[in-house]
Amino acid sequence: MTFSNAPKRLLLAGLAALGMGGSLLAQGLPQQVTPDDLRALNERFLDSVVVVAGDQVVTRTDLVAHLRNKQWRERYQEASQLPQDQRLQAFNRIENDATADLVEAFLEVRAGQDRGFDPEVVENLVKRRFARAQESAGGYQAFHQQLTAGNSSPEQYKESFRRTLYRFAWQGAITGKQIGTTGRKELNRYVRPGEIWGAYKSFLKSPRLNEVEMTGFREAEFEVLELALSFQALGGRENALDRAATLRTDLERGVISFEELIAYWAKTDERAREKSTAVFTLGRAAQISQSEFGGQGLVEFLTQSEVGEMSPPLESQNAVHLFQLNKIVPEVPSKPFANLDVQDAIRKHLLDKQTRVRLGRAHVKLIRESQLHPPELAKYMLFLAQESMDN
Repeated sequence: MTFSNAPKRLLLAGLAALGMGGSLLAQGLPQQVTPDDLRALNERFLDSVVVVAGDQVVTRTDLVAHLRNKQWRERYQEASQLPQDQRLQAFNRIENDATADLVEAFLEVRAGQDRGFDPEVVENLVKRRFARAQESAGGYQAFHQQLTAGNSSPEQYKESFRRTLYRFAWQGAITGKQIGTTGRKELNRYVRPGEIWGAYKSFLKSPRLNEVEMTGFREAEFEVLELALSFQALGGRENALDRAATLRTDLERGVISFEELIAYWAKTDERAREKSTAVFTLGRAAQISQSEFGGQGLVEFLTQSEVGEMSPPLESQNAVHLFQLNKIVPEVPSKPFANLDVQDAIRKHLLDKQTRVRLGRAHVKLIRESQLHPPELAKYMLFLAQESMDN
């Protein structure tokens, strides 16, 4: 990515050239923009300015290049499958997130440079990395061809790695994972035993399953076979219900097994009726039971049945479902605090939380000090930083 220097007056003018459609970046533009400002900026950059950060700019070209990354391409593909009335909103959200991600990376790089990491060390690392990449590709010519095929160049490759070094050196220093510019760690990552004990007691009562599981607790698991009888395939809801009742009777009498029935059914309508093996925890089963079957029928079947028993017909929006309970893995209770695996899991959780909070606070400080325009982007990035700390 390329960030260009420009006079402040021209940078503010460039915001008028935002090409963001209805997204939040198209809001809150400065009022002092003049046609002369806009012409001067366009003549200088021949590109539209998306973000101003202090005395530097992020252009539309930077953003388009960033959106080619796999993460954003996959999100665009998912959004393109949405109904038309939701698609534009989803596209705007992706563009906003990508812009925030791009600007965050830029701020981190600049923070690493401002922090005073030795540029000579950085340049030596860049040269070594470039030499290894060139050797791995089979020589300079082959490596140059690879870069050209990827719309890159040796200079861009070096700059990308240079920025990565500054960025992660800054992250490591402000989270205490790596040494700082003084040659020693500026923050410790020690978690006191009292903190671990307090978290353990809290997690025992937590409504969040992921926290309870750090005490060694595991929910009971239920493995089932499922047969779905589609309303459409069977000519309507009543026909599907009648067929489900008949099949359940045959299964109870031993006329046919559940596995044989699924195999036979798939031959006639593989699309709508297929063998399905699933494993549910009680929490997951409760969600599915309520969202798909409109009640607690699935949970009651799982908790009140023996292995080998079948459920009554359970009706969803488009089909009737029969389940057979194949296996039950009993619940595992929480382990005592003295268990070292439990202590290690909680310690890791607290360290991860510590890192998120330190990084989030540092991002908040960078955003507030960077004179970002448009202001809506700064507000959105502050929201994302706070969200990362809360999560």
